[in-house]
Amino acid sequence: MLLLNRTMRTLMMIASTTDRSNDTRLCVSIGIIAWNEEEAIETALQSLWQQSLFTQVSRRGLRAEIICVANGCTDQTAAIARRFFERIKSDPIAASVSCRVIEVSERGKNNS
Repeated sequence: MLLLNRTMRTLMMIASTTDRSNDTRLCVSIGIIAWNEEEAIETALQSLWQQSLFTQVSRRGLRAEIICVANGCTDQTAAIARRFFERIKSDPIAASVSCRVIEVSERGKNNS
């Protein structure tokens, strides 16, 4: 339980670096918890990005966020997710979606 509490405090501190509490337009938050998924994370993110949800959010003047939590990864999962998020910035819909990667150093369900 102590480990879970410490991890939650860490995630809350990281999450609070970009304060969205006053963004009343934020309507959807999507979290992807990944552990050593370098072979699958880009495909998963691409599939997610192709969903009509983001087009609808953009058309309505709302906002969404995608958070990829790299849960104690020892591979390139976080780097691949960051590159994907960088690449989609040129998509017109990306203006209404904030994307970020959070790296958690200790793996496990309790830490994500």
